[in-house]
Amino acid sequence: GKGGSLGLRSSSAPVEGLGAIDDLIQSGAVRVWKREEAPVEALSAGARGAGHNKTSSREHRFPETIYVIGTSHVSKESAADVKRLIEAVQPDNVVVELCRSRAGIMYASSPEEDAEQQQQKDQAGMLSLNGPSFLQAAIRSLSLGGGTAFLLRALLAQSPQLSAVTGQVGVDFRAARAAGEDCGAQIVLGDRPVEITLERCWRGMDREEKWRAAQLVGNTMFAKSNRTELQLQVGEMASKVDVYEAQLAELLPSVVEPLIRERDVFLSLTMKSSMAVNGCKTVVGVVGLGHLDGVMTCLDQNHSGRFKELTWTPSRAAMKQKVLGVPRAVWERLAWDTVLFGGLYLAYLAFWPQA
Repeated sequence: GKGGSLGLRSSSAPVEGLGAIDDLIQSGAVRVWKREEAPVEALSAGARGAGHNKTSSREHRFPETIYVIGTSHVSKESAADVKRLIEAVQPDNVVVELCRSRAGIMYASSPEEDAEQQQQKDQAGMLSLNGPSFLQAAIRSLSLGGGTAFLLRALLAQSPQLSAVTGQVGVDFRAARAAGEDCGAQIVLGDRPVEITLERCWRGMDREEKWRAAQLVGNTMFAKSNRTELQLQVGEMASKVDVYEAQLAELLPSVVEPLIRERDVFLSLTMKSSMAVNGCKTVVGVVGLGHLDGVMTCLDQNHSGRFKELTWTPSRAAMKQKVLGVPRAVWERLAWDTVLFGGLYLAYLAFWPQA
């Protein structure tokens, strides 16, 4: 859909005065971008987000006001602040830091679910292959990020450490969805597909960083930790974003650009320049605290031409090249498999004793 829009609309809720969020603005938890106060370069035509083509982007009308709230994805206080912000400003759109593959985080478990169903939902977390069918989700994941990103995502989705905290993550997004529906706002998936981010991270790393990353994935897969302990660790990480970002930059420096900086640009393009927000009066953006400063900086900049660059991967480009309606990458893989197994069969005929 346009701009990752889910098209969720409902009846309007009573409007609260903007005084209800003065404390959030003063504390810096909520930042405000206004079109009338933006630098000239921030309003350059042609800086397109999802849903636009080169022609339609030049007709784009920027939102009048964008409220961006920085949250902890595991904090009930953050969830309450998100709800309060949306109820106060009554936005046309609520842009969340999620992509289609992670949209399921916005939907809380129902009280009547038994323990087994709850466990299954916990395991289908941020990186699981969600969708109407596993096959469709797997094909989409492979086409966006290729085999390496698919494997990383599948391994991390099975991590007992991640599944222990999955149910805790996303309370802010669930609050955004519920409050947005209540006020008739459209919920927009504002983040770059996780598959593209994973592939760009992997391809950007040198051999030493890839080895470190593999060790981290292995530790995540096999480490034994108490569930409550893990949840406390996640809460501590969320409260010390700058510290952990610095540690990431030291351990895997090549990952900072695709994992954080590029997504800051992508999120800002969705909030300001995507088809979903074209002509809107008010937009609310819900992002992790680590993205807040970057997104606000990007909103004041001109990122014409960046959308195509930020969504490009070799795997995605290969899937777009088709021969007889079939992606070229599939033909190449079929040819390689044919040569490989043909060679093995010929070796078998030549060297294996015949009966």
